[in-house]
Amino acid sequence: MGGIGKTTLAQIVYNDPTVENHFHLRAWVCASEDFDVKRLTKQVIESITYNHCELDFIESLQVRLRKILKGRRLLLVLDDLGSDHDEDCWLLFKQQAFSNGKPHEHPNLEAIGRKIVEKCKGLPLAIKTLAGYVNHGKIPSDLFEELRFLRVLDLSWTDLKRIPDSICELKHLRYLDLSATRISVLPESMCNLFNLQILRLIHCYKLRKLLENMRSLINLQYLFVSGDFGLKERSLIQETRTLVVLKQPRGIGRLTYLKTLPYFVVGQDDGFMLGELKTLQHLHGKLSISKLENVTDMLQAKEANLKEKKRLNELEFQWSDVIGNLQDGGDTDAVLESLQPHTGLKGLTIRSYPGISFPNWMMMGLVLQWCSLRRRKCPQCLKILTSAVAYN
Repeated sequence: MGGIGKTTLAQIVYNDPTVENHFHLRAWVCASEDFDVKRLTKQVIESITYNHCELDFIESLQVRLRKILKGRRLLLVLDDLGSDHDEDCWLLFKQQAFSNGKPHEHPNLEAIGRKIVEKCKGLPLAIKTLAGYVNHGKIPSDLFEELRFLRVLDLSWTDLKRIPDSICELKHLRYLDLSATRISVLPESMCNLFNLQILRLIHCYKLRKLLENMRSLINLQYLFVSGDFGLKERSLIQETRTLVVLKQPRGIGRLTYLKTLPYFVVGQDDGFMLGELKTLQHLHGKLSISKLENVTDMLQAKEANLKEKKRLNELEFQWSDVIGNLQDGGDTDAVLESLQPHTGLKGLTIRSYPGISFPNWMMMGLVLQWCSLRRRKCPQCLKILTSAVAYN
């Protein structure tokens, strides 16, 4: 009979210190209705060693298990997965997932809920746990400890409000999608996901900040961030038409494998200066650079090394509408002159440029013969471009 707590009781005994001290090794394996000896043997080995087993033949698996168990006592729990009637499972799920027990008031969620029930394969405890996630938007802290070999995790478009610190247990994680969730803060423990290559944070409307030590994600290649962020400190952001940028993490230049960086906000402190872009040689697509008034001389601008970033096809340079005394007109001209991109650029946007002239590389058509320039709020430009440029 399912759902009466047999597995829960077995877990209490399994984790009891007295029991644990009596056995050299312990293994907990879920045995489904299709009793497969080879699969179960492999699961026992993996449960004991905490490592993935690459062996595929039953003979080699048995030899490996025999060597592991030689001279040792083993506690083996085979958790028999029973199955309940589909409608009984659905009834249990909707009672837990929907506060009023009326899924018809959420027609979009009902279809998703039935798919979740199907994946649970009749397990009452699994159904109740997952239904709780739907209802409360929470993930228990010990869940990731059981999924330590996970490579892909997609939690997008859920009601998730918080990521537990235990996500750092997913050492093998390559892909993480938290798009359109209700999270407001990313746990700093995510900085220990050293194998993470793709991080998606699209339409995270409540997100307040990115990771402070994101530079630790040394294998990160794709960072997708877009949509509106619900930041309380509006002074921390610069708006473009499709992107609201929050204060970026320090030292992003250490992410040398990074391939997408939709924005870069120039700061005055170490780790936020334009020179952080120097080492990001794999960037492609579009890059928007804002707060360029914080670049005080042409040497800082040259450190960005935009001319060598040949995979970028679109650039945006943006100054703030209200500029302090960091740049005068001549310095601004020199900064833009030093931001010369490669000649294969396909799109260039300049916003709120306070300089008195455009750079020589634009006037000479070194780039513009391949670009369309969209000029925004550049009232002080005294020279008129003679190249074939269409102004908006």
